[in-house]
Amino acid sequence: MWYTCSVSAPPALALLEAQDFATGDVAPTSAFVHVTLASDRFFSGNAAFTQAEELRRLATALATRGVPETALALEGAAVDVASGVFSKSSSVTYRVRILVEDLERLPGVLDAVSEAKKASLTSVAWNYDDNTVAMHALLRKAGQRAAAKAKVLAEAVGATLGALHSVREVQGTEPSRSAQVAPPFAAPARARSESVADQLSGLELAPKKRLTLRVVVVFTLASGPEGSAAPAP
Repeated sequence: MWYTCSVSAPPALALLEAQDFATGDVAPTSAFVHVTLASDRFFSGNAAFTQAEELRRLATALATRGVPETALALEGAAVDVASGVFSKSSSVTYRVRILVEDLERLPGVLDAVSEAKKASLTSVAWNYDDNTVAMHALLRKAGQRAAAKAKVLAEAVGATLGALHSVREVQGTEPSRSAQVAPPFAAPARARSESVADQLSGLELAPKKRLTLRVVVVFTLASGPEGSAAPAP
């Protein structure tokens, strides 16, 4: 005896998608200070910070301002081989990156750089990604707006919202890892009696970034209050 059974496909879910955004100012949480520093001798790797006199002085000046040597990184070096022969006596320009995790110390860092005889500030890169408090606040606001819009749209077509089907942040709205900006001052302070920290006292060096985050929500769509299907537009 043969038995047959049939399985009917479940009805397709009626889905409603809505999206909205939130815009706000996000402050950086840390910065990279990029510096070039000329030296009379070439040393490779971390040994440069202990053997190159100019780099050692910069590291010491930063340490007195609360910035540890581990915050310094050697990004590269350009060697000037005037005699045509590469040697340790060849002049070199080091590229140094200084991580400033506490932005309250930034004026002191700039002060230390300005005091270095052969150092030049090239740029400051601001990191905004670690400001999770501001990011989460924007995401929360965007999500609430999108959900409220979905409810209004459902009511407009005579239906009600069912369960949340999916939610996502729209790609391409995240901030970049860092934002390059020009140094906030022009001339070094060593030619003046006033330090960079004194000159910049009271100024907001870290620029806030205007950021827009967009959130998409998808709900299942139920029929109207009386159980009737949503009317055709």
